[in-house]
This record gives sequence, C-alpha cells and structure tokens, in this order.
Amino acid sequence: MNPIGEPLVLKVNYKLLGLLGGIGLVLFLIFQVFPSSSSDTLNQQNTKVISKSEAEGTARTFAASVLHMKIVDTEKALVTYQSHSDLYGYLSKEKLLDKYNKTFEKQFPYDIYRVRLPEETGGYVNVDVHMNTGKALAYSQEPAYSNYAAALLQSDSNLRSEKMHIVEGNISQEEKEQLALPVIKAWGFDKTKLQVTSGADEAGLVYTDNSRTIRDSKLKLTFTYEEGQIRSFEPVFAVPESHSDYVKKETNKAKWLTGLGYALLTFALGVLAIIYSILTRQHTSFKRGIFLSVFYFVVSMLSAINMLPVFKSQGLSGAGLQFAFIIQGILTLLMTVLLYFSLVGGNGLWRKLGINPWARAKELDTENTCFTACSQVIYGLSFCSGYSPSFTLYLIRPYILGLRQMLHSLLIIWYILGCCQSCLDGRYF
Repeated sequence: MNPIGEPLVLKVNYKLLGLLGGIGLVLFLIFQVFPSSSSDTLNQQNTKVISKSEAEGTARTFAASVLHMKIVDTEKALVTYQSHSDLYGYLSKEKLLDKYNKTFEKQFPYDIYRVRLPEETGGYVNVDVHMNTGKALAYSQEPAYSNYAAALLQSDSNLRSEKMHIVEGNISQEEKEQLALPVIKAWGFDKTKLQVTSGADEAGLVYTDNSRTIRDSKLKLTFTYEEGQIRSFEPVFAVPESHSDYVKKETNKAKWLTGLGYALLTFALGVLAIIYSILTRQHTSFKRGIFLSVFYFVVSMLSAINMLPVFKSQGLSGAGLQFAFIIQGILTLLMTVLLYFSLVGGNGLWRKLGINPWARAKELDTENTCFTACSQVIYGLSFCSGYSPSFTLYLIRPYILGLRQMLHSLLIIWYILGCCQSCLDGRYF
C-alpha cells in the first residue's frame, strides 16, 4: 500500500513474476490456443457456417417461391442467430449430442439463422435457415394487424382458448389438417408416420413423428393458424415434460438468487457507498471516479444498442423498443450513480485510514508527496505487476477445465445454448 505523504513504491519481484507469467503464457498458447485453432479450422471445413447475406437470400427465395409473399426489396432484412436451448440442454444432460449431430442435426438443427423479412402489406415473415446447409427449415407470419399475440397472453385458460379459436378463424381440426397437408408433403414427411397429439379444443395443430426419436425426445411438427390460414410451421424435437419442469424450477431459483444475491445487495452496497461518501467527504474528492463512471455508462449503452437485432427479432419495434431502451437507460444510469459513489466512498475510506492505494498523477501538487519516478513509469510498472500474475494463472487453467469436464462426465453440470449475448447478433461489434 502507499501511505499518504510517502513516496509511491512498488515492492515487486519482477523477475519472478515475469518468469512465471512467461511460462504460463507459453503453456497456454501451446496447450489451449494452437490445438483449439487447428480443431476449429477442421470443423469449419466440415461444417462451414453460411453468411447472413446467404441466409437472407435463401429466406427471400423461400418467401417468394414457396409462401408466395411480396417482400419489400428496398428494406434490409433482419438476420439473427437463434437456438433451441431447451433441446441442446436436454441432449447435453443426457450425453446425446454426438448421436444427435450424426443423426438429426442436418435436418433439425438446434442452431439457426432467423431472417425477418418485411412484407409489402406491412407485416413480417420469419424464415428459419440452417446455418450450415442454408436450407429453409421453418417459417412464421406476422400480419400488420394481428390479434394473435394478444389472445395468447390471456391469463384465463378458458378465455384464451375462446379468443384463440376466434383468431384462428373458427376452423375445425379437420380443416387444420387439410391446410397442413401440403406443407407436410413439401417438407418430405410421411403422413402415415405422423400422429396428431394436440386436442381438438386446443389452439394450433401438433403432429408427433414417432419414427424420429432420441431417448425421450420426439420430433413434433407444430402449426399455428390465423384467419383460416397457416400462421407458422416449425418441426423441432420436443424435450420431455419432466426436463422442461426441471429447467423451469431451476430457472426460477436462479432468478431469485440473482435478485437477492445480486440486485438487492448491489442496491444496499450502493446506498452504503453514498453514506460513506458523505461521511468521508473531508478525505476524498467528488471529482474522483467521474471518468470511470461515464465510461461505464457509455460502454453499457453501446452494448445495448449493439444488441438491437435481438430485441427486434423478439418482436419489439416502435414504441415498445423505445420503452425498453428507456428502461435500460434508467437502470444503467442508476448503476452508474452507484458506481460513482462507490469509487468516491471507497477512496475516502482508504484515505481516512491513512492509506492511498488509488494514487493520482497530480498528487505531487495536492498532497506534497514525492514520487520516485515519473507517473508514466510508475503506472507502467503497475501494469506489468498486474498482468504478470494474470499470465501465471494460465498455469492452472487446464486443471480448471479438467475439473469442469469431470463434473460434466459425472452429470453434476451440463450446458445450454443462449442467443441473447451471442456475437453473431451484434449490430456493430
């Protein structure tokens, strides 16, 4: 630590840190970076991922030739990465990923591109495209004036069923099956192997293909309807209900833990930071932390703007999108304020104890302290003393990865996919 009024001296064994850091970095490159790069190259050669422009071209051709829709050519399509995280999680948990990839992945992938195309009538059509083969897999239509989403959000099950029946156009199950038959043939499914598993009073239509199963997961063809026409079609493997219930239960636990362990404690610590900033105002300056706080706010908002495609793919647009960004801005601003007072209050607490771990470049003038070297050299040494231990930690990284793999093998942990923070969905970076 750097006591107030004394020269800033860093007592660091740079030779030892440099040696350990260098060894850690070299071993990390040899055992982690280069092998993974080689395997990634081989995988890309075998399963090349198509570009977003190629996915858009496939979707436009499909919408025009198969769905016979008039797409606006002057407006750019929205292409986002989506995943069936529930299916991937089930396959990961049951150790069925390799089997699924060899058997069903080319026809029914869990990773897809979703292309959102604007129609001339003002609505949208979404086309799911295989990320490797470029084949159209599923589609859904969103008319400009639709009551489907509003009816689906009804909390009362009886009222929801009644409204959904009206939105569908009061069509019977036999009529639904007749409308679905051309799609089933066009996708190459054998109607004789399909079994209707949705009730006559339920919205939509669901077929189950009992010839395509993996453990307890079966292929289901899901149709939805609106105004007497097919609204959407999606063939995807459905996970067992027991797995879905388990995931929902664990997700609710995670939300509570996040709310109590992160959000509530963050707010409480932020309030304490404000209090300590006031109590230690004689030992600190409210100018400290302004740059870091503003930098945090700018980066956070840029990250939110960068994820615009994800929000749009979820149906947010216009006023809804603006409202979401206002809420995001308010929460980010609140976090920025708490961060600012944490920096001010923390600096005040240290200085009140006579310690100055956060030295300023101009403190020679403000506190008559004496630096042993210019501030550029000092902060350069601080940089070295900070990153050398970081590189040293690379030495234990293989053991951490090995422990994770062991836990996965013992079914203690398993993984899911998520598209919310995927780099494939970034607008700018």
